[in-house]
Amino acid sequence: MNECYIDFFQGRPQYLAYGWYNPIFEYEFSAPPQKLISSVYWNDNTSSANNGLISSGFMNFGSAGIILYSIILGSIFKFFNKNFNDRYTAISILFVFVFITSFFITSFLSHGIILFLIFIKNVDFFSETENYKKIL
Repeated sequence: MNECYIDFFQGRPQYLAYGWYNPIFEYEFSAPPQKLISSVYWNDNTSSANNGLISSGFMNFGSAGIILYSIILGSIFKFFNKNFNDRYTAISILFVFVFITSFFITSFLSHGIILFLIFIKNVDFFSETENYKKIL
């Protein structure tokens, strides 16, 4: 499906115009990107061609968007690796699934990733468990 997004948005980056969070650029289509791609490539107005990191990056900023989004995602995993060792391995795997199947910005805003990153940075879930182990 990445190929469909790349083919359709080649030469016309959207600069995040399809979301409420960008009042600067105007979105030029009448349907959201996932409905637009579904309509153009499968002639189906009822389904949504959701896709993730590569298509979202390219649709918004061209090839540079793919690189930018990849760097941001890599930074998130580096954050996990640096701060939490193996504690959040399962959640980081879930994040990979979220980023592969959903638009990048939507993953942060609607799927709770920003809130989760803030929360885990400020709350130590394991301190009580580790203190309990030290007592035994």
